[in-house]
Amino acid sequence: VKRAGSIEEVLRASHFVSLHVPLVEGTRHLVNAARLAQARAGLILLNFSREGIVEEPAVAAALGAHKLRAYVTDFPTAGLRGAPGVIALPH
Repeated sequence: VKRAGSIEEVLRASHFVSLHVPLVEGTRHLVNAARLAQARAGLILLNFSREGIVEEPAVAAALGAHKLRAYVTDFPTAGLRGAPGVIALPH
């Protein structure tokens, strides 16, 4: 286990990132376009927090650009539900 100094460092170094944080003002859009741009290509992002933790348009763009290999969530939004690369699990 290696301690990361930032979210960006985690996204750059990881093949899988699993989110488990509460939705509060400081975590809203924690994963956004700027951070996804720094992510390792082919990252699989698992969001088991609330939908507001990720910026939906940024996830869709990252999936389309193959920056994200998959987005797994138990809170699929209407904009991402059924999209290629999105895996929706029951909550």
